[in-house]
Amino acid sequence: MTSPGRVGSVALFLAVIGCARRGEEGPPPPSPLAYETLLAGHAYGSPLEASDRLYEPLRKRLPTLVSLKGRTQLVLLGDAVRVPTPEVYDRLSADLAGLGADVVYVPGNHEITTPEQRSLFEGRYGTFPRAVRQDDDVHLFLDSVIDPWNLSGPQLSFIESELAAARPRNVFLHCHHLVWLSPHLGADGLVHPNSDAGRPKETNFWSQVVPRLERTLAADAPVFVCVGDVGAWKEHPGLFYARRGRYHLIATGMGGGDAVDHVVRIRHEPDGRVTLRAVPLAEGAAERPLEAVALGPGADSAPAVR
Repeated sequence: MTSPGRVGSVALFLAVIGCARRGEEGPPPPSPLAYETLLAGHAYGSPLEASDRLYEPLRKRLPTLVSLKGRTQLVLLGDAVRVPTPEVYDRLSADLAGLGADVVYVPGNHEITTPEQRSLFEGRYGTFPRAVRQDDDVHLFLDSVIDPWNLSGPQLSFIESELAAARPRNVFLHCHHLVWLSPHLGADGLVHPNSDAGRPKETNFWSQVVPRLERTLAADAPVFVCVGDVGAWKEHPGLFYARRGRYHLIATGMGGGDAVDHVVRIRHEPDGRVTLRAVPLAEGAAERPLEAVALGPGADSAPAVR
């Protein structure tokens, strides 16, 4: 299986949520991390610019963002290319080479709109869903394109069986679409998907995915749901975070310019604690705790997982 960067050994990582104080600026304090993960959504960048490479601000920043060589994973949350061709995927691989990070690439609607494009993508990056266990955590990489905006069909039984077997301490779901977006979330006007194409009136996340998680997981196991279809337009934020009970809902993306472009840095501590940082791509901008800067309904939000 060919992949950008070093896709293949998926030694994990991940997580979320700010044990840092609200308003804290600057780099996170040093600590002996087990893993670090960078989340990058919509990494081809602006829809208004013709490009066949990784978004230039991201391409320039990535070498400095990978601070733990060999212990960092870059997760591309879909739409990392504008038009998928073998040549474009070759250039993407070249842009990601030599980072010292493993790369996992989940599909978005720009990667797959036809059977031929699916064959091309899966021939390079493998099939989904996919599970990776690291210590007591489980990371599920999912396909929200095959049934747009939903995690349905065999993926439902996959989620349940993987989690039942692992009994994880922390759970991370990664996909492209805002599968958790619902009229009941209270996020109207705060989070804007780059496109509503194919969006159903109601996704199946709360009605079908969550019940399976609830009957499978320990009561104190947090679930982090990371998506990447935001940030393409300068009018809308490239960050979002909300917490609903055990569910931590995260969106990150880029393409709209300095005020919008972000990645998310996830720090996974050896004792299982996880923290999440918002990292602007603008040169000289300081990273901060995601909870302090991301727009999101805060009524049920909390500053720490544990």
